[in-house]
Amino acid sequence: MNNIEFSWFAPTSGDYEYVNSPEPMVPPSIDYIVKIAKKAESAGFNDILIPIDPRCMDPIVTASYILQETNKLNTLIAYRPGITSPQTLATMLSTLDNNKNRVKLNVVQGTPKDALMQGYRFPEPEKKAMHLQSFSRALKKLLSSEGKHAHRDDFFEYEKATVNPSFSRPPKMFIGGGLPAMKIASELYDYYLTFGDTVEKISEYVIAAKKYSEDNFNRKIKFGMGINIVARESKEEAYNDCLKLLHGVTDEQLKEMEKLYKKRKALGNRDYMDLVKKDFILEENLWLGLAQVRFGPVATIYGSYEEVANKIMDYHSVGIDYFSLTGYPYMEEVENVGKVIELIKVSVTS
Repeated sequence: MNNIEFSWFAPTSGDYEYVNSPEPMVPPSIDYIVKIAKKAESAGFNDILIPIDPRCMDPIVTASYILQETNKLNTLIAYRPGITSPQTLATMLSTLDNNKNRVKLNVVQGTPKDALMQGYRFPEPEKKAMHLQSFSRALKKLLSSEGKHAHRDDFFEYEKATVNPSFSRPPKMFIGGGLPAMKIASELYDYYLTFGDTVEKISEYVIAAKKYSEDNFNRKIKFGMGINIVARESKEEAYNDCLKLLHGVTDEQLKEMEKLYKKRKALGNRDYMDLVKKDFILEENLWLGLAQVRFGPVATIYGSYEEVANKIMDYHSVGIDYFSLTGYPYMEEVENVGKVIELIKVSVTS
């Protein structure tokens, strides 16, 4: 499976049984995260995504423990531009990796609320894309070559900057988001990440992004997708367990989410009430029911182990090479999703 990879998720804010749970069933701890990482490695995952959020443990420190306690599992570290300078982040990553080639970077933009909680300055709305581009260019230069570097623009300035130890092979860089992020990915990143949608929609995204990258930068980028997974012995069992993820949601919360989706474009510009009529089933084995409890990534592939494996391969056939997978609770679901990965490995190698 040289051209298809999988990452699991490290719940560094705690592990939740239900999406809407007010408190985690297991509070965050290094010991718990390391156990999940070891399970992910045994289940066949290539990477583990370590998030960055005001509620989460530090991703760099968490990654250091995971790298010590696993043998080949890579760490995909989420980080936000502006928390540190590009030079400081590059040095932290190179020190952590120590030329073992087990560190990857996922740059995420965050929100003004995140910035306020974490104590860094968030760019003004009209400068947000330019700030991200500046940070990415400076970081890419520092990660990709040896020697002393200089960089100067409206956002970052440094001279004679070095990164020690220098990378023998630069870490893979991931970024996700809307059109501005896609354009920046086309110039500077290895992977562009999107959230789950229909196979047809994902195919359209991939075709458009590939064309933009090749036409404007003469580069070929790869594509990943983040999506939730519920895999069981049967499709019926999986669907019932999808509904259990909504445990505890109140009528008031449902009405609040309905209002939010009516105000803001999301769900691929689909009408929220149309999805309600369809029980949030968008197409075969694809459920958007998490939209009832949160805003943002809400797609879930559900079904039997074979059906979920086939659905993932449908996405792979239209250009998705990297799958960032989630499941609640993470300690339990890592083994279920591992069964899907095993089926995919058999189908690819047979």
